[in-house]
Amino acid sequence: MVELKVTVFERLFSTDDVRVTHMVLAPGDEVPWHFHQHVRDTFYAMRGPVTIFTRDPEGEAILHAGETFQTRIRQPHRVVNTSDREVSVLLIQGVGEYDIQPLPISR
Repeated sequence: MVELKVTVFERLFSTDDVRVTHMVLAPGDEVPWHFHQHVRDTFYAMRGPVTIFTRDPEGEAILHAGETFQTRIRQPHRVVNTSDREVSVLLIQGVGEYDIQPLPISR
């Protein structure tokens, strides 16, 4: 299981195919490296900046308020607040059966 290090993780909506969650990350908070077998993560920054790191390919997206980013199915990713203030993200997961697969911390 992936251990989230976030200040707020509030499920707003959930069906068999879609989940919508509000996340608040304090400075240094993170969702560690993981991937999903069946769903994509779509991040909408309500208060940024929030940083999303990806693998395959290696990448880094810094989202400011109003910006979005979407992972591919099976794409490893990590969400981090590298700023000095709280950030707020709307996380939309779907469409498909939800799962989460942790990855080693290395890299």
